[in-house]
Parts: sequence; structure tokens; C-alpha cells
Amino acid sequence: MGAWLPSVAAAQPPVHAAVLPVAEDGAAGEALAALVRDHLVASGRYHVVATCDDCVATAAAKGLDQIVFVERVDPSTIGLRVLDVATATERRDLASFDGDLDAGLLDRLFFGRGTLVVTGAPEDARALLDGRPLAVVGEARFEALPAGKHTFVLSANGCADAFYAVMVRPDAIATVDGALVARDPREKPRRQALIVGLGVGLVGVIGIAATAGGPAVGVRTP
Repeated sequence: MGAWLPSVAAAQPPVHAAVLPVAEDGAAGEALAALVRDHLVASGRYHVVATCDDCVATAAAKGLDQIVFVERVDPSTIGLRVLDVATATERRDLASFDGDLDAGLLDRLFFGRGTLVVTGAPEDARALLDGRPLAVVGEARFEALPAGKHTFVLSANGCADAFYAVMVRPDAIATVDGALVARDPREKPRRQALIVGLGVGLVGVIGIAATAGGPAVGVRTP
């Protein structure tokens, strides 16, 4: 598919998207939508569906993160409209089309890099970003993250763990409120409860610990 497709950390969860042609474009539009789907799937960052009834109204119920509308603007131009379901915001872009998709268009909308900012975290906070342990003190910036969905877990002594699924967009900043809620003293810590309750829990904790081998890349704390 091309050398411009970036590598992705295995722990980064996929974005669930519907890629749909504009109805007026007919067979030509469906061919363009299929081409977009192929590129997204080949990146390793996307799970894609080709059909979606009443998609905008039912996207959240279907578990979709994005809806991508593909339009043939003219014989030499393709247009993409990306609806981010959680925020109900849209991004649009155009590019010339000569039989294959423009790499710059895909980078601008899907495959570039963005920043995750965490604010208000406790001083002793600990974090897992896509399963990798990272330090977070008050505020932290995780820069040059591959665009797409990321999992973020924040914990601190005496507080309940907070779990987030964060969408990072190319050349944009996503923000997470790191304020944590005090844990009920009668409640066992989540990880202990998982280990006691599930025979495979200990394997999961060991697996996470084993990913901590190297220093975090692209992380800054003030």
C-alpha cells in the first residue's frame, strides 16, 4: 500500500469506522469508498464496515468511532468528510485523484500524529498509555502519538482508577481531566480484585509489567 503507512504499537486499539460513498456518485463512488477502506484497514489502525443503515443516528449504538463519507468532487478530485462520533465534530479535506489516494490527504485526516494532554492528576499518579507505564505528575503532554484511538488508565494511592478511550486526531490536542475520585475504603483496589476474581488476572498484570522495558518516547512533563 506504500511506505508512507506508519507502524503502529500492537497495544493501540483499532478505530471502528464506517466508510460510505455519497449516494449520487453511484458505482464510481463505491469504488472510491472501497479504496479508502483498503487503505484504512492496511494501516492496522482501523476496523471498517462498508454498510451502515441510518448510520449517523445509530453510530454510537453500533460502537462506531468515526463515519467517513467519500465524494467524487470531479473526475480528478476526491473529497473526504470525517465525522467523529463522540464529539459530533466534522473534518473535511480535498485532494487530487489520479487512480490512487493522496498520501498527504490520508495523513491529514487519519495517519498523522497528535498530542494527548493530561491535567489535574495527583502528584503520585501512575498511568498506562496503551498498556505502557508512564509517569504523570500534575500535568503531562504525550506528544507525537499516532493518530487514532488510545487507551489511558490513571491511578493513584487512595483513589479509584480512571479508564479512558481517547481519540487523538492528526495535528490536534486531545485533553484528559486527570482528577481522580477517592476510593471507598471498603473497596479492594481494582487490580487486586481482578487477580482474586479471575484465574487469568495475574497473567494480565504480568503482561502489562513486561511492556515497561524502555523509556517512554515523546513524553514531556512540565
